Amino acid sequence: MEWPNDKILLLIDEYRKRPLLWDSSHKFYKLYNRKIEAWSELASIFQTDIYEVKRKINSLLASYRRERQKIQNSAEGEVYTSGWFAFKRMSFLMDKNTARKISYTIDGTDQGENNMENFGIAVTDTDDNVLQNNFIKEEYLEDASLACQAIFKRKREEEKQDHQIIKEFTHSAQAVVTSPPRDEHSVYGEHIGNEIRKMNYHAQCTVKHMINDIIFDAQMGMYDNPQQTGT
Repeated sequence: MEWPNDKILLLIDEYRKRPLLWDSSHKFYKLYNRKIEAWSELASIFQTDIYEVKRKINSLLASYRRERQKIQNSAEGEVYTSGWFAFKRMSFLMDKNTARKISYTIDGTDQGENNMENFGIAVTDTDDNVLQNNFIKEEYLEDASLACQAIFKRKREEEKQDHQIIKEFTHSAQAVVTSPPRDEHSVYGEHIGNEIRKMNYHAQCTVKHMINDIIFDAQMGMYDNPQQTGT
């Protein structure tokens, strides 16, 4: 799937709207079913599957972490300014507690987090590691949950198929039990059918009509008295 920059920025915005996917303090952060629902919503928005969305988010997290690491490791006097187009868009992932404790004032104005980004001031990167590790762990757990759901679904489908097979077998067995036994009449009927198949269409219609007439006369009792058959 192609991910142009404008689409990536939109993905980041939608990801930010769902803090249960990235904020460990969120009340639903450990509820995997809720997180799967959130991933499904993202997948639906971008018309793809969960695995593709998670793969892209994971890639963005890795890129963001590298940029943060460059800022932290930049030498004094040589402040690194990130040129990555998505860096500021992902700044909401910066450790909330650490970011709020550090504040710099320029011309009497509190600059806060934005000032740290603009001037490349190093911020503790520990929580980036935690975020990345948690994402990987949650990814495995969620994938395992999805796999379990798929297994249970397949098992239910197999049980449904087994039930249908048993039902059809029972119906077939009942049909065999209730069907009339094979005797000389059924054999003769098959013989007549085989002979009719050898005829052309007109002959088949004529013979069938004559046979039906004979059967009708027999049902009316015409052949019940052998003495009447020659009259």
